[in-house]
Amino acid sequence: MPRSQGFSTSLNNRRQSTGLRPVIVLCVISILLLTFYIREGESGPIHGVRSVVTTITSPVRYAGSVVASPFNALGNVFSNLTASQETLSDLKAQNEELTAQVAELSEAQETASRLESLLGLQSTYNLESTAARIIGESSDAWSRTVTIDKG
Repeated sequence: MPRSQGFSTSLNNRRQSTGLRPVIVLCVISILLLTFYIREGESGPIHGVRSVVTTITSPVRYAGSVVASPFNALGNVFSNLTASQETLSDLKAQNEELTAQVAELSEAQETASRLESLLGLQSTYNLESTAARIIGESSDAWSRTVTIDKG
C-alpha cells in the first residue's frame, strides 16, 4: 500500500501549464517577423508569404463583410435614431455651407480654366500685355468703342 501513495503524490507535485509559455514564444516570433518584414523592403520572402495568405483568405474576408453588413446598417440606423435634433440641425447647416462652398469652388475652377486658356493664347502669339481699366464708353449705337486708362 505505501507504494500506491508514492505514485499519487508524485503526480500531484507535477506543475500544470498555465499557457504563458506559448504566449511568450508567439510574441517573440511576432516581433522577429515584424522586424524582418520592415527591413526586407518592398519585396522579400515575408512579403511574398503575406501576399499569398492575403489572396487565399480574401474569399473569407469577403464573406465576413457580407455577413457583417446588415449588422453595420442596423448600427447606423440606431445611431441615427438616437441623434439629437440639435445635432441633426447642425449637420444640415454644415451640409448647406459645404454645398455653397462647392458651388463657389467650381465657379473659381471654371474662371481659372478660362484664364489659363487666355495665357496659353497669349504665349502662342507672343503677345505682351498690360493691365488697364475701362474708363469710358461711346454713346454712339453704331460703333461700340471704349476708352481705357492706358496709353
